[in-house]
Amino acid sequence: MVPLLLSTAMAMALNQSAGPGQVQNVDCRSMLENSAAGETTQMVTAADLIELVDIGYPAPIAAGLQMTLSADGKELAFPLQRASLATGAYCTGIGVLNIETRHYAVLDAHTGLAMSPGKHSGPGAPNEVPAFITPRWSPDGRWIAYQRTGSSDASIWRIDTVTGASQPTPGTDGIVADFVWSADGTHLVVSQETTYKKETADIEAEGVSGHHFDARFLPFLAAHPFAQRRTPVVQSINLATGHTREANEAEAARLNLQSVPRTSPNGSVATIDAEFTDRVGSPRMLSITDGTTARACPQDLCRNVAGAWWSGAGENLVWLRTTGWARSHQSVEVWDKGASAPRTILDTKDFLSGCVAARDSLICARESSLHPRHIVAIDLVSGKITVLYDPNAEFARKAFAPAQRLHWRTARGTEVIGDLVLPTGYQKGRRYPLIVTTYQTKGFLRGATGDEYPIQLFAARGFTVLSIQRPPDIGYNVAGVRDKISAERIGAAGWADRRNVQSAIDRGIELVEGMGLIDPGRVGLTGLSDGATTVGFGILVSDRFAAAVASQCCMDPWAMAALGPATFGTFHSFGYPGVTENKPSFWEDISPAGRAKTLRTPLLLNLGDQEFLLALQGLQAFRETDAPVDAYVFPDEGHVKLNPHHRLAIYQRNLAWFDYWLKTVPPPNPTERERWETMRVRLHTAGAQSSADKVKPSQ
Repeated sequence: MVPLLLSTAMAMALNQSAGPGQVQNVDCRSMLENSAAGETTQMVTAADLIELVDIGYPAPIAAGLQMTLSADGKELAFPLQRASLATGAYCTGIGVLNIETRHYAVLDAHTGLAMSPGKHSGPGAPNEVPAFITPRWSPDGRWIAYQRTGSSDASIWRIDTVTGASQPTPGTDGIVADFVWSADGTHLVVSQETTYKKETADIEAEGVSGHHFDARFLPFLAAHPFAQRRTPVVQSINLATGHTREANEAEAARLNLQSVPRTSPNGSVATIDAEFTDRVGSPRMLSITDGTTARACPQDLCRNVAGAWWSGAGENLVWLRTTGWARSHQSVEVWDKGASAPRTILDTKDFLSGCVAARDSLICARESSLHPRHIVAIDLVSGKITVLYDPNAEFARKAFAPAQRLHWRTARGTEVIGDLVLPTGYQKGRRYPLIVTTYQTKGFLRGATGDEYPIQLFAARGFTVLSIQRPPDIGYNVAGVRDKISAERIGAAGWADRRNVQSAIDRGIELVEGMGLIDPGRVGLTGLSDGATTVGFGILVSDRFAAAVASQCCMDPWAMAALGPATFGTFHSFGYPGVTENKPSFWEDISPAGRAKTLRTPLLLNLGDQEFLLALQGLQAFRETDAPVDAYVFPDEGHVKLNPHHRLAIYQRNLAWFDYWLKTVPPPNPTERERWETMRVRLHTAGAQSSADKVKPSQ
């Protein structure tokens, strides 16, 4: 899958730079420990959604959440973050929960948001998306080390769990990919890109004589080169002296524990490997060996495994896997010592992430369609779920529009899921306007991917909402397709993958229409990243959308040049033509600029300024043709917009846009009202002219 030109939201390496919203005199401890309780009948508000206390980075990339247990198995550490509309700040910190007493504390609460550098086929642009924060306990339980933002040059900080004091760790000023404590707790073993900082300084010095234009450039981000992302080196840092040296083999082996076999105290080994070696995207299978004897692991219970842990004294194995229609459920399997086969203790459509095994339970972060992420214990005997900590407990008392899970197939036969949310005060027999959100719907229905499309606020405004999970890329998990380039070329040929996504949307709309719930003439489409590409494609190949909103723009030929040589080279390998190749047929169904003269779907664009150049060809084409497009550019925003005030403005404008185009409710902003009414008149006039052109003069 290739999101709108970039995949920055999936960047994993962390750096030390401060994120957005750093202000002084903010009581971050109070912000992270408390969330205001709402009235029992109060509908959820924009502020409720923006100011959630988040355990880790919110969906759709919650799979990156890592929670860790202390060595004695009693205390759980996890990352926290929360935005404030009052201050425009983010607060972050580490939550520590005693899973036996339920005592909860917030450590090292501070302003700022740790950010992750993007990786664009070589160059690495700093501070593009929020970072995955992984807290790791020292062997004696006295310290927690984690990546954080701060004013020093250190990426990794340590918290004294007794005093609460925090301090930077010297020698961690590179882009940290992973780290772990040494067995005796005297060192940190760190995998980091150590040259990035120096290369960035060298590039700044190079500017005196001019920067050579080469593969280091990402023109859409800045008019200067970026340092290259390098293979991380593994170092051992003495915490007492700050001395750094190359890690030895035993120390390096402690890293990346999730990718190596899991050995229990009694010598059993659990391994997760690709089921098929002849394809990229193969399902992952679990295999278990007791000494030299392999257990016969049933394929139906050991496929699509997301994680595995030894429980208790290491005698029983527990694992999490995806199952059900379109792999939309998760199940927890347990194989007890001496048992002939594993047993399923839980099957749920709720989304579980960050799981760790603790004695007789599996501790996970859980979220449902109508409740944000919280921490639960899953009993490994009964499967019973117990809530251990909920940072947003008041959401259980709010009045939500209910959600219903739907199943259908694309024209290719691909399984698809969607969550249907009916309008508040729904009246049977009445048909409502529909808003389609993309491209992930697992977990809490907040604002779809990127959190710009507030599903519950749409429902409260009288819209039906269909939140759709994007079907898997058609080129992956195909026999004989062993690499990403080959898989992407399959999807790009004739836009086969995009057509499968469009089929998922079309058939989902038809399903809801067949239920008598919507007016098919009033359907809106939304999306960020891959979802924005879905919007651009959908409004060109289909006439079913009465309005659309996208968070990026556009898949146009000129945007290829703005990507820079290295990133464009990646797209060229996927089958995209070069800028000198005259292939209008390739762009016909994906480039809004090329079809601006005939664009009939009113389109609102909320663009981050860091990706603004990618939209220029489309924006100019829209102006030249008076296309029904309105665009806003948000300062200091990248692929995912973060500023709390910007997020609120986007919520409000998206609501007003669909109110106007799907319900003819004038927007509260008089300037927007005048502009949008002008668009409507032009569309009406163009439509009348088009109809007249079809009438042949009488003979």
